[in-house]
Amino acid sequence: MFKNTTSQERNQELIRTKLSDRKTRTMRLYDRVKAWDFKSASRYYNCGTQIALQNGAIKSANFCRDRLCPMCAYRRSQKMFAQNMAVYQEIKTDHSNYRQLFLTLTVPNVSLEDLKQTLADLSKGWHRFRNHRCVKKEPIVGYAKKLEVTYNDKTKKFHPHYHVMLTVNGWASPIEDYVRWWTVSMQSTVQLVCFVEAIRGDAKSVKEMSKYMSKSDDIEQALTTEEKWFLYRSAVFSVREMTYGGIWRDYRRQLGFVDIDDDDLCDTEKVTHSEEPIVWYEWVHSARCYVVVDILYEWCIGDLIANDLALLRKKTG
Repeated sequence: MFKNTTSQERNQELIRTKLSDRKTRTMRLYDRVKAWDFKSASRYYNCGTQIALQNGAIKSANFCRDRLCPMCAYRRSQKMFAQNMAVYQEIKTDHSNYRQLFLTLTVPNVSLEDLKQTLADLSKGWHRFRNHRCVKKEPIVGYAKKLEVTYNDKTKKFHPHYHVMLTVNGWASPIEDYVRWWTVSMQSTVQLVCFVEAIRGDAKSVKEMSKYMSKSDDIEQALTTEEKWFLYRSAVFSVREMTYGGIWRDYRRQLGFVDIDDDDLCDTEKVTHSEEPIVWYEWVHSARCYVVVDILYEWCIGDLIANDLALLRKKTG
């Protein structure tokens, strides 16, 4: 996207096409929930108001890291994709004989009132699935699992499901077996739906596994009252969004990646050794846009205040 462009153009492109849109969405969510949830609303109001960009990458920012914040959801998705892609490439390089499978595990759609219990049941079902005696015999050497919760505006129901990247050293069993194992693991009386497909070296499946847990548009459509808002927050904040096992977990540790819930959501890995200029942007609430901040002027003001305080101490000391 940034081919043959200057550092300044890359920064402006990121602000114009990505960050401004996400901050605008965050402010829409702020306007909706401020009457119900002042604590969350205050985080959304201040999230991403100060961002330092360097060569089209985020060096520093005051992200709130709230799971439902559109700005932070976008940044979490970007970071997860970058990290997952790095691990994926390392595994391909070091173990060219390994195959990657993309597994989708689903359950029937549920109402908002049942979502929290369903997510808890999903987590328990995954634990039983991993420890199923037949699954243990599969040539699985690692996995990356992502929770996604979509919303159907017509039925007014939610669709929680897992996207799982399986790394296998050999040939896995047919899809019919996975359907049976997943159904048994979820202790379901009806046959559940699963999908398995081989990954052929592109980033499409890694991107699918790394996208938002909940889309901001879905949140706006579904959470129209205070009761719905707190029911949904309680449901999605009680589960982990992304988990890793086996070779995926080992390579993440080698690469120095931290849990996404503990990440500052900045691109510190990309900009640590860069000599490109750093440009600060500040969100102006009245204009609802980002503007460039003159850091030299800000520093001069800080120096003047510090000098005045020093003179005051001399006079009073």
